[in-house]
This record gives sequence, structure tokens and C-alpha cells, in this order.
Amino acid sequence: MPWRTVKSLRRFRAARLGRFPRRIRLAIDWAVLAAIIMSLGVITNVSSRVTEADAAAFRSVLKLEKREQRPETFAEEIDLIRLVQNRILTAVPINQGIPQFESREPVNLFRLGYGLCYDRSRSIEKALAFEGFETRHVYVLYKGGKSLLRAALTYRQPSHAVTEVRTSRGWMLVDSNSRWIALTKKGEPVPADRVWQRVADFYSVPEGLDQPAWMFQGLYSRKGFFYKPYFPFPEANWLIFFKALFE
Repeated sequence: MPWRTVKSLRRFRAARLGRFPRRIRLAIDWAVLAAIIMSLGVITNVSSRVTEADAAAFRSVLKLEKREQRPETFAEEIDLIRLVQNRILTAVPINQGIPQFESREPVNLFRLGYGLCYDRSRSIEKALAFEGFETRHVYVLYKGGKSLLRAALTYRQPSHAVTEVRTSRGWMLVDSNSRWIALTKKGEPVPADRVWQRVADFYSVPEGLDQPAWMFQGLYSRKGFFYKPYFPFPEANWLIFFKALFE
């Protein structure tokens, strides 16, 4: 914000609120700040709802049909999760990101035939939700020896995007760049934030997922411009984001 604008806001505040006691002014300031944050949250909220356009794309491109009931066994769940992941990776084999300020929903991804992790994971989570699973997007921010604040503010800090799906035995990571799911040698599902800590429990782990990282459920972008209205602010499904913080 330009310095002149800040000075103008200060003069306006002094003129309008100067006659009130200090604690009243503070209460008003906090109320205004809360209103601004809530407005930004509404503007930058990313819906995870499966739309009719999504469903049509899953039926025509992935040859999926909405199931009336979830799979009855854990093994059937895993088979269905692998099937969805495999068909999306087959439909979108080219590693080229959809540019900022452009839609990256499933219909766009399949039409273009290319995408990066954050593009594919969006479709994986929606396709699994279409099949009756509870899912959530996961933003993976690699530590690289930095503090959380420094890593979050570093331009082009290495990151990744994956999907978590809730199975009958718990949350499990589903990768968006390879045909890999976080299922241990013993057949135990592992959530995103535990994979790099349990590398030895898997037969193999894709490069990158074996590195220390912070996992943010529900976060799609830390800088914005991915989803309408393409605002320069972190974009997330804020309900999932804050719910995951307290799990």
C-alpha cells in the first residue's frame, strides 16, 4: 500500500475516531481488521464441490460412474483410488503447468492434456469425491533448512501438491505426479504429514516426498492468481484449512 494512502487512512481515523476513548478505538480497529480478513477469506475461498461440469468430464474422459455406495472393503477402496489416479495421470501425461489467471478445473485439464502437480491434484481430489470419498487438497512446502516464515515468503521455494483421501482405515496421501499412494509394506495408509517421517515403512517413496516438509490441508496457493477472482492472496478451502489445524 502506498505511503500516501497509509497517511490518508491515519488522518481519516484520527478525524473520525479521535473523540472516542482509546479502548473503543482499539475495539473498532480490531472489528475493521476482522471484517477485512473475513472478506478476503470469502473472496479467496476455493470450493471443493463437484460440479455438473466436473461430473460430465469424469464420465466422458475417465469413464467413471458415480457409485451409490462406497466400496465395502479396504482392498476395494484402494483399487478404486488407484484406478482414479491412474486414469487421470494417463489423461494428463505432460508436465506443463496451466498458467495463472486461467481455469484449472477438471474439464480444462482434460481438454489441454497437460498440467503440473497442483493441476492434477485438483482433479484427483474431485474425482475421488465424485466416487464418494472424503478428500482434501494438500500443499506441500519443503523446509530446505528454512523457518516456516522464511520458506513461505521465499519466491520459488520448492513445493508440491497432493491429495489426501479418507479411507476406512484413515487418511492416505495420493501423489499427483506418479502412480504412488502412501500405503506401507504392511498395507497401512499414511497421511501426508507422516510420509517423510516413515520412509523406511514403504517399498519406495517418490523423490521429494521423502524430504522434510510442512503440509497444509486445504491450501491451494500461497500467493494467489490460481482461482477466480485471481486475487493476490493465499487461496484455500478455508473450512478444510482451519479444521485440519485443530485435528
